[in-house]
Amino acid sequence: MEKYPVFIDGKECGSLSAYTEGLMTKLEAECCHSEKLVRLYIFGSGKSAYLGVMQPDNGKLRLTKKLSRAQMRKFPEKIEYASDKPMEEKEEPVQPKTDDLLWFSTPQGILTCINGNQRLIAMPADMRASRYTKRIIRIINGREYVVFPGKRNLHC
Repeated sequence: MEKYPVFIDGKECGSLSAYTEGLMTKLEAECCHSEKLVRLYIFGSGKSAYLGVMQPDNGKLRLTKKLSRAQMRKFPEKIEYASDKPMEEKEEPVQPKTDDLLWFSTPQGILTCINGNQRLIAMPADMRASRYTKRIIRIINGREYVVFPGKRNLHC
């Protein structure tokens, strides 16, 4: 059985249990009593899915669902938490790396940038390319590119 936290109005107030029961996955959520009915969502892996409305039961809010394998495909693969709304993540300032460059895209899908007084050109690539081009392959915005030097001594 796996347990995950349940948050209502941004405060942790209970838990969500997930376990298999035969061919079904059973999800049981329980949290301290709230003055209102709560719609519960499951969050994880950058996805979210609606689970159902928690109902009052003996001074607590509870929700029990049995889901088939096909129904579970709608939910995040890796559950992180359950909540009435997405948790606001505290964004930490990203420190720019010294080798980060600002790339501009052309209509043909080729990237260009200026590094100092040198222009660089990046063309979409396949990592299975020849052994000679593997030395100049870079990942830019999550995609592989072969980077070539362009004209030198640019004067603007």
